[in-house]
Amino acid sequence: MTFNKLGLEPDNCDCLQKAFQDTNNLYSRRIKQPTVETGDFKTKWEDGKGKSEFDCKKICDNLKSLSINLWNSDESNKKAMEKYVAIWATNRPREDAALIFKFSPNSGLVKLYDEDDLTHYGFFKSDEFDLNYLTTREIIILSETNAYKESEKKRHEKRK
Repeated sequence: MTFNKLGLEPDNCDCLQKAFQDTNNLYSRRIKQPTVETGDFKTKWEDGKGKSEFDCKKICDNLKSLSINLWNSDESNKKAMEKYVAIWATNRPREDAALIFKFSPNSGLVKLYDEDDLTHYGFFKSDEFDLNYLTTREIIILSETNAYKESEKKRHEKRK
């Protein structure tokens, strides 16, 4: 598994430090439509953003990796859905969804973003990665979830 596309610039940030391959756990990622597309797994770095950034944490966590959430318990699943619904609520009328998936061997590496949130990970794609490296378990339409319904109920209560 290679990571040449990540690049070492600037200042040789070691984004893969503490990263590991995980083909056992399920993960989730917010996607912008109810079908998985290549763009759903494109990093900001690949889009040419942040090339003048020099903070390694920002480069590794925000630009070179993709935000994913562990999907392995009722608690982590609920936390992820609440996060996705909150983001979606600001981007309506898109039909955002949550992709639930597993990684195949050599797809890339995952890394815990923050010790305070043991469900939030970064995914660093290998050079070989494409959508065939994902095993999709489910796609959940956010507007059909309990998290969305609870969010809407709270929003309407605030208006009263």
